[in-house]
Amino acid sequence: MKKIKERTLSPRQAYEKFVPYDKENPTDPQSKELLVTLTLPTHRISPDYKKDALELKNLVVQAEKELLQQMEKKKVPAYMESIKKAQEWVDHSHNLAGMVLYADGNTCNVVKLPVSLNPEVIIGPYYDIRPLLRARQQVNNYYILTISRQKIRLLEALNDRILMEFEDEYFPWENVSYYTDNPIELAQDDFTERLIQEFFNTADKNFRPYLLANPLPVVLAGDIKNISRYRKIMDNDCTVIGSVYGNYDHTPCHELVKETWPIIQKYMQESEEECTSYIEQARSAGLLTTDINEIFKMAEEGNADTLYLGNDLSLKGDKIDKDPDLSQREGEEPLVELVHLIHEKGGTLIFWTIICCKKISREWHW
Repeated sequence: MKKIKERTLSPRQAYEKFVPYDKENPTDPQSKELLVTLTLPTHRISPDYKKDALELKNLVVQAEKELLQQMEKKKVPAYMESIKKAQEWVDHSHNLAGMVLYADGNTCNVVKLPVSLNPEVIIGPYYDIRPLLRARQQVNNYYILTISRQKIRLLEALNDRILMEFEDEYFPWENVSYYTDNPIELAQDDFTERLIQEFFNTADKNFRPYLLANPLPVVLAGDIKNISRYRKIMDNDCTVIGSVYGNYDHTPCHELVKETWPIIQKYMQESEEECTSYIEQARSAGLLTTDINEIFKMAEEGNADTLYLGNDLSLKGDKIDKDPDLSQREGEEPLVELVHLIHEKGGTLIFWTIICCKKISREWHW
């Protein structure tokens, strides 16, 4: 029996594995073996996540039927072996909002994503990378720095939940040196201020390697005066997207993220509003199209700058009815290929909420 490779990938690992391309030598889809993508909505808590195993089982049955229709019967068992192995070992008790399985005849990779997905089986020359692109855009990892004169904490959050609080030689950074008990020195405002600035400056130097290793937006938490002091000495002030005010030296993680989550929601909303403005400019300049056939042509020529999709990963423009080669292909495969074409040619994909899409009617494909 051949050895099947299965593994669960983090969203970041999956993005690095499946999304990057060699822009100089894009892959010819006609030369690739068939690739299988299974997507399904999942649940974080019991008893809801117990239903996910049945949802996955149904998709696996559907995948087998479709593979038998699209390839030689003798090749199907290799695909199904890798998929069914993954089906057996995947742990649903740690599910997020969505799950993707990427499979070929040798490997099945499972990716759990914090975005909900529709149940789909997609078979074609490309993996469906739309879920990875959407998760990368709409799910916001960010740092939280709590600022006070006694202690500075560093945490990483994902939308409305804390992923981790860093506890190492650098954080939390306690003020054990930059203070004085001398009453004469305490009476000198400039002396006390210098000590505070030195403490903050050292903490910022400690933070710099984390930011270089994983550049993320930053939310500051602390009283107004200390945040103002910290931002004056901060090397990467441009990474700060907002602040919350109060004393957070001992605030539990789940309480702290309740304070920072509205900042991220506002940040995401502003990004969508910027997209709306961008589209209006394109429409005024005559650079906007909703004709899918024309979009395919632009993508193949490398002239498609940005493709806007709904949060359900669908393309809402005109039907594919002008090009017989496209109209004969069913399901999601043409859209999956379009996404790859635009990405390979250096274009951008933007996912919008349905509310944002409605604001500009049906014209959101550029």
